[in-house]
Amino acid sequence: MTLTTNAASLGDVRVPIDGFEFRGALAIPVHASGVVVFAHRRGGSRLSSRHARIARELLSFGCGTLLLDLLTTDEQCRSADHADLELLTHRLREGTEWLRAQPEAAGLPIGYFGAQVEAAAALRAAAASGIIEAIVLRAARLDLVWNMLDQVHAPTLLLFDEPGPTHPTTRSAMARLGGETQIEVILSAHGLVGGAKTAEEVAQHASRWFGQHLVPQRWRSV
Repeated sequence: MTLTTNAASLGDVRVPIDGFEFRGALAIPVHASGVVVFAHRRGGSRLSSRHARIARELLSFGCGTLLLDLLTTDEQCRSADHADLELLTHRLREGTEWLRAQPEAAGLPIGYFGAQVEAAAALRAAAASGIIEAIVLRAARLDLVWNMLDQVHAPTLLLFDEPGPTHPTTRSAMARLGGETQIEVILSAHGLVGGAKTAEEVAQHASRWFGQHLVPQRWRSV
């Protein structure tokens, strides 16, 4: 399949995993600095205005994006908040391997973006694979991956509304993570205007973090 290399548009792709084809939206600019995989549980959530805004911001900085649904329609209907965590982790790793096999993504560093349960899946997948270069998480369910945090060595940015940053679990999790870790407080989303402002702030933080840590091997000092 030919992938779009136009940073101004997102191309629809089908990613084969476990005998299913999962829908995704992929864009890889020419001379991309890396690719960020957005993990989604809900069908069509890859098309949400919030994540589309974040993806556009990343693209404007020359970073590719893959927004990927990870559950079938039937699985979404019967999934609980955390019952599908292992499955999400597996699917995210498989989707990452598919991405790495695409010619346009060859050799590019890969990052993860996830929220809540999907954030926990991103941490699990990063711990298991060891190939993820940077992670940005929104309102992460850190309690679901407590025993694996020390295996995550990718630089990780944690984004929280209050009172997340001061919660004892959050502070303890930061100490357990095996790589560089930073925490930022973002605006709470109230209504459409607040939601848009929150998405913009998340996009800015994510762009900065991925811009710092997703660096192609050819650009790194030897």
